[in-house]
Amino acid sequence: MSNNPNMSDAHHNERVKLRRDKKPGRPIEETLIAVLGVFSALMLGISLSILSPESGPMATIKVLLVTASAGLVAFAVNHFAITKGAKQAAIGFGLAGVISVAGILLAGSGMYIGAYSGLVHDGVHERTLEDNGAALSKYMAQANRVTLEAGRAAPALKLIADELEGYAVCEAKSSCLSQVGRGGYGPVASVMHKLASRSGSIASAFEEGDGQRKNLLPELNRFHTRYQLVLAKEELGLDKKRAQLQTVHINISQTGAALMEALPVGLLAGYVDELDKGVYIAGNRGATARINAILREHAKTLRDILVTLEGEAIEAPSFPKRPGMTDSLRYLLDFAAFAAVIFVAELVLPITFWVLAYLRHVWDIERQLPPAEHDQPAPTPGSVPTTAPSSVVSLPPQITERYVPPEDDSATDAADTARSAQ
Repeated sequence: MSNNPNMSDAHHNERVKLRRDKKPGRPIEETLIAVLGVFSALMLGISLSILSPESGPMATIKVLLVTASAGLVAFAVNHFAITKGAKQAAIGFGLAGVISVAGILLAGSGMYIGAYSGLVHDGVHERTLEDNGAALSKYMAQANRVTLEAGRAAPALKLIADELEGYAVCEAKSSCLSQVGRGGYGPVASVMHKLASRSGSIASAFEEGDGQRKNLLPELNRFHTRYQLVLAKEELGLDKKRAQLQTVHINISQTGAALMEALPVGLLAGYVDELDKGVYIAGNRGATARINAILREHAKTLRDILVTLEGEAIEAPSFPKRPGMTDSLRYLLDFAAFAAVIFVAELVLPITFWVLAYLRHVWDIERQLPPAEHDQPAPTPGSVPTTAPSSVVSLPPQITERYVPPEDDSATDAADTARSAQ
């Protein structure tokens, strides 16, 4: 081992020089954006494999191609935005910053929607089937309420039929409506009897429909219970569960339609119009007015029931289709945890890395700038400033000479005469 101090100093200086000449390492944000791109591509690949309706080798190739393309595009956008766009924005090229941030947002949004939709697909599928069960429950409740309201029509129609039949009997006995003659089965009695018979037949139709309602409602409840049982079976796959639930859904829709058709709402609407129009008794205006007044009162009573029956549009909900990307966004709050993590990975982190890179470039530029005048230290008392203040005008240097008084002329002439004589 050499003990020469000069050699040790030279070796030390060489190591220091190598350390100073070493290139700076790769910024951490560039490394993280590369790692993030790999994980984003993996999430997108899993998502697309779940969302793809196809299966087999060709479907796998499609998923791999789309995943690789999307992942490469997203990584390229983020990488160049951070490594190039942030630096250009730092030196004053504002458009580069706008384009960089816009590119990160667009690429991140696409990757976010694609990854989120697939990762929550099964949960969204379950939720749509549960919502369909709730819609079926609402449909059944509405149908039951309408049929219960329709049950009011049969007693009202029976009362109207009895009252009109009573007027027909009264007219036949004593001409209480026409007030012409002393009874007999004339045109007035005939009209009142026909209206009473029609009211009675419609009342019988409603009673028959109410009987069908009592038979169909338990069947509807059984189908609805079956729907809930199938929905709760966790051992069934989504495809099998969906097929069984669709069958139950069809049974509920058909039973509900049969329940609504059992109500003769159309007959009731036609009878109300008939009562509103009234009748005309030839040659007896008084009888016509009295009969029409009675019919209008009955029409008003039946119209209140009819408005209730026709006021609600009772339609069975459609069975939900398989959820896609847009369907998963409707349940964003239900899967907020997944959505937040993917949002941070695809959008928040790239934007954060871009901001950090931008600030780093701005700081580097600030350090390389020469110090400004106001950054120089103030002169100490007694010291000479290196630069003159800007408000003082510098003057050119002046040469000062020692003053020599002029010689006397007579003394000069005497000196010249003495030298010439010598």
